[in-house]
Formats: sequence, C-alpha cells, structure tokens
Amino acid sequence: MDDRRAPVKCLDDLVAYTREVGILPFFRNGVPGFSLEEHIAPEVWFARGVDGPWEWKGPAIRAGLVYAKLFGGRAVFITPEWYGELANVRRNGGDFDTMTDEGMITRGEARLREAFAGEKTLSSRELRARAGLSKSAAETAVTRIQMDCLMLAADFDYDRDAAGRTYGWGVARYALTDVYLGEKFVDAMQEHTVEASRGMLLSHLTGLYGEAHMNALRRMIG
Repeated sequence: MDDRRAPVKCLDDLVAYTREVGILPFFRNGVPGFSLEEHIAPEVWFARGVDGPWEWKGPAIRAGLVYAKLFGGRAVFITPEWYGELANVRRNGGDFDTMTDEGMITRGEARLREAFAGEKTLSSRELRARAGLSKSAAETAVTRIQMDCLMLAADFDYDRDAAGRTYGWGVARYALTDVYLGEKFVDAMQEHTVEASRGMLLSHLTGLYGEAHMNALRRMIG
C-alpha cells in the first residue's frame, strides 16, 4: 500500500478507504499498513470530544459496510463482497445447519442462534439474556460466531443525555449474517469453491501488502 495516501479524517473517508482496500482491520495486527489505526488522522483517533472511528461504526454499517470481529477476535470493516469470500472459507462452504452437522458449532453459538427466534436484531444485552449465558460465556460465543461469519453487527445503540445527544461507547446490536444480508448474499457466497475464495483473498491481500506477509495473511484468513 502507498503510505502517502491522505489520512482518514471522517466517516466518508473511512467508507471510501474500506471500499478501496476491501478489508480493513480496526487495529494494528502485525502486517504493516493493514489497519485503520495506521491510516487515520491522529486528531480523530480516540480523541476526547471528537467523533472518530468508534462513533462511525454504526453509520459505516448503514453505508453498506460489514463490521464484525473477524481476525484474532478483533474488529474489521469489510465490504459485503469480500465478507462473502471470507464467509465461504470460515464456514467451509456451509451454513449454520451444515456446520452444526459437521460439529463445527459450539453449544454457545447454537444458543445464540436460538436466541434470535422471531427477532432480526438483538442488542448484546438482549442476546445474552435470551441465550441464558453468563457474561464471559456470551462474550466468548459472540466472538466465535462472528469469526465463523455467522453473525455481524447490525448497528449500535447509544445512551442519550437530557438534550438528546448520544454518549458512551455504544452497545452493539447483532444479527445473524444470512438473515441480515439475505438470500442474494448467500447465493453469491457459494459462487466459488472454498479454495477459490481462499486464493482470491490471499491474492488480493498480498497484492496490497506484499508477498513477504503471505504466511501471516494466510493465518488470518483461515
């Protein structure tokens, strides 16, 4: 990547940059240049009193990006197209049912899925309560199910002060991937073999960040 590009200073920059690179981890990860943290303007990187990437998560989702914990249990912005290829790899070409049959789904993940009965989205608090999981068990299951590309963040809920202004970190509102993105996404995800999707992801990322990081990127892809 060209480190001379203009830094990300606003939501529009974030959306445009993610669409340019396709996959954008939030934090540094060992592959130089492969993170929002390395390309954002310092004045908006967790600066007090300034809206920055933490506040842009919900609007970025509404602008058409996918946001989920995908690499090492850490957050990633990704386009739906590349998310579909990653989902094909992580699911081994299957869906929730086939992964369950193949023993790839933990009991915690299964309980999260059951919690969505009759609901398209649930806040993290609602999800934990409906699944009947402890906070630590829920956090583990929520991270794992996102890594499997079976659940994603649909938006974020914020508390409001007396003047109606939002404040705080925001509470994630989750959705099951296939329900949220729909049949068109599921069909597109299955257009390639698992190995083809893996190869496309690896070729794309090494083209951006160099073949010297191929092994690290392969581990991240799965």
